[in-house]
Amino acid sequence: MVTIINAYNLIDGIDGLAAIVGIIILIIYATIFYMTKDYFYFLLSLSLNGCLIAFLKFNLASSESNEKIFMGDTGSLIVGFIISALTLKFLALSPETTSKNLPFLIENIPLIAISILIVPLFDTARVFTVRLASRRSPFSADRNHTHHILIDYFKISHRTASFIIGGFNLIFVYLFIILGSSSYNFWLVIILVITVIILAFLFYRFDYSIANLRRKIRFKRKVNQVKEKGKRIIGKKNK
Repeated sequence: MVTIINAYNLIDGIDGLAAIVGIIILIIYATIFYMTKDYFYFLLSLSLNGCLIAFLKFNLASSESNEKIFMGDTGSLIVGFIISALTLKFLALSPETTSKNLPFLIENIPLIAISILIVPLFDTARVFTVRLASRRSPFSADRNHTHHILIDYFKISHRTASFIIGGFNLIFVYLFIILGSSSYNFWLVIILVITVIILAFLFYRFDYSIANLRRKIRFKRKVNQVKEKGKRIIGKKNK
């Protein structure tokens, strides 16, 4: 639970992202618990989803608007706690209920749960790995999150980055549910590992850690110094 709570808290770095990812996760859990007739968890998912949908309207408001609000640590930790509780309930579903009502095999429930939480879990694992590799605390702040890379490298807005990440989460879950209906853990694990490796490689190419930014700044300065020296030499020769 602690991992899921903190992972969800860490993705709350740009406008709309935490709310959009939370809405997608809660829609999936609401559908699952409706199918399994766990109506308490179904209503809990719907209630929190309604809160996030209402919050999203104001969170995506322009910065100049007086209506703009933020989730903050308190909001993200509470939402992360409820999502982690729903995840534990999902993992503890009885085999009889699952085999009758859900469109995937019971053996694949742990991997389906990982696919539902792929955005916060992958982002946290990647960021912690990069920070530890840079010999820094895994809890130190930087702009090396997935959403920061999309904004800084591709120069897109907070809203666009949030919808791209949310769309990826939804497609990834849908793919795993389809595969989980006929495949067993072995093939799903292979697909999950391949996906994580591809994503890790792509985002490794766009490393925006503080140490890497400093190296880029120093390199630019050296290039500019060389250019200036070259211009001076050429100017002296022309004289």
